[in-house]
Amino acid sequence: MDSKKIALFTLFVVLFSFFYVVVNAEITGQATRNAPHVNVEGVSCTWKQDHFEICETIGWEAGQTYYAKGYIAGGEPLTKSPKLTSSPTIYCQNIGSTGGKRAVHAYLYNTQGTIKALSIDNIVSCSQSQPRTATSKISFGVQASKEFRKRESGSGTFRLEGFSGKPVMCTFSGRWVVNGRQLEQSTELCNQATGSFEGVMMDSVQKTVVDAHPFSWQDIEGLFQDPDPEEFPGYIAYAKLCDRTDYKSGRYYAGLKVLEKEESALVLGWDIKSHADIAVDFIAEAKCNVATEEEPAALVASEPEEAEETPEVASEPAEEAEEAEEPVGEPIKETWSLWQSFASWFRSIFK
Repeated sequence: MDSKKIALFTLFVVLFSFFYVVVNAEITGQATRNAPHVNVEGVSCTWKQDHFEICETIGWEAGQTYYAKGYIAGGEPLTKSPKLTSSPTIYCQNIGSTGGKRAVHAYLYNTQGTIKALSIDNIVSCSQSQPRTATSKISFGVQASKEFRKRESGSGTFRLEGFSGKPVMCTFSGRWVVNGRQLEQSTELCNQATGSFEGVMMDSVQKTVVDAHPFSWQDIEGLFQDPDPEEFPGYIAYAKLCDRTDYKSGRYYAGLKVLEKEESALVLGWDIKSHADIAVDFIAEAKCNVATEEEPAALVASEPEEAEETPEVASEPAEEAEEAEEPVGEPIKETWSLWQSFASWFRSIFK
């Protein structure tokens, strides 16, 4: 076979492979990619005065319009479980005063209410030996500031002491205010800009929802903006700072997070990044469930030696889908562009 025929044959194979990838992607609406999945990343059972409370930390990877639901045996049915739209998130239920084992599930849905992934192999045990928890509140204030004026960023730590036991799960609510440290009261420094926040910390999960108040965030005189509330994972409090060129990017900020849980204390860490010489004051109240050494006093446990059977909930997701819940956002479009198909085919040549 001469070189021209070899070249033509090679070209035919290449073109056929390329168009096969294109047509297949258009017909099936999918190509090689990571499948959606959901995990129960942590589970806890704590005694709260007269009942057990089970909390699960749910995390997932999927399209933005997907949502998750939690199910805890002994709590509300899956059909009444709220839609969870941010990952990771925490779902808790009061299961009563009876000890024993409980099934803990997580389900992932698409916009049509169809289950796309699930995690159902999780069990937590609630017993009389479970450490008792109490509620402990502390008000505090932390200032985030830069140590050196010519540097954009700074960081530090703060020890929050005075809890009646070791914090297990905490919520944080409060406000923040920006203080310009120079004499001139320029809006470029975000001076007296304010906002409020609601944060939560459980296991390895921290997140906060922040509502920045109306202000001239882009340093344009007379142009006040009232940003929508935003969620920031990894922090219990957060503030986006003024930026003339790109406020939405959030490149300038101050944040507060939990670094460590100690006996009767939390170690908090703060960090700040700003082009201006400013400080941010966080004023908040921490409300924590803390573990104590006491045993639950009024626990009613029916045969704690025997494990409670895992409830059958396999049929509930099907009922959930049949109820045609309202979609969250727009349906995900799975089709690929011509360029994406070409890129996929090109990578397959060199595998």
